Amino acid sequence: MRFVILASCAAFVGLWACSPSASSPEASPVADVPAMKTNYDVIYSESRLGFTAEQEGAPFEGEFTEFTAAIFFDPAVLETARVRVDVPLASFSAGNADRESSAPGKAWFDMKSFPVAKFESDAIRADGAGYIADGKLSLKGKTLPLSLPFSLQEMDGKTEMRSTTVLDRTQWGVGEAPWDTDQYISRAVSLDITVVAQKRS
Repeated sequence: MRFVILASCAAFVGLWACSPSASSPEASPVADVPAMKTNYDVIYSESRLGFTAEQEGAPFEGEFTEFTAAIFFDPAVLETARVRVDVPLASFSAGNADRESSAPGKAWFDMKSFPVAKFESDAIRADGAGYIADGKLSLKGKTLPLSLPFSLQEMDGKTEMRSTTVLDRTQWGVGEAPWDTDQYISRAVSLDITVVAQKRS
């Protein structure tokens, strides 16, 4: 693959989609990522960049409803694999008006200054029956290493990528004092990413 998500809670990011053609009915409404060789087209309506966190001990789920990704992946030549994912943070949805109204502020995502989160792979490697995309997540002006384990499954002519991992949101400055502890919102954010794509013929 050539992998390049973001994620955000993703932060938070997701990943395995590739940039669709302009005429595709599945095209994401966000801006195109920079051109790169791709060999998959993501089916956005079947893909999801989700996350789970806790607020005062009670779990809640959310998602980023928009993303654009580019992927090149050939399991026989993993050294050529690459992935890039761009996630507009304004697509943050957390099922609660207070959380959603606070998210754009400087203490949280600071969306005015940093409207997009980006994940770009440096390398993709085999890991047992699955793979790991080693790369960097850029969020709120900070770029830090992030490794995303993922599995692939072929079904009905499509490829489904699934990834779960846990981030510490405070590493990227998401939730500044007094929100940088577990007292109100958990520092740990669990990402749950599903990307369904179709290989180009």
